[in-house]
Amino acid sequence: MNVREFGERWARLGDRQRQAVRLRCGGKTNREVAELMFVQENSVRNLLSPAFRTIGIETSGDRAPVVCYYLGAMDVVEKIRAREPALLETDA
Repeated sequence: MNVREFGERWARLGDRQRQAVRLRCGGKTNREVAELMFVQENSVRNLLSPAFRTIGIETSGDRAPVVCYYLGAMDVVEKIRAREPALLETDA
């Protein structure tokens, strides 16, 4: 999966799913995410599991590092797009 594919999959997530994934990526536990989002811990699991499947990450072990990598890459792409849009143009 490349950053573009990740971005397309990320766009399919709901706002609450993206919020939960970002919090997990930031090192929060499911319990901490639940407290910050004012939901039950089971609700966090119910948000994260389908979110990770949508993103295309099936294994539970290393989800956060993989997602963090792509989120960071997306942030870099957005910064480049804002400063030098021509750098991201492709001859498609």
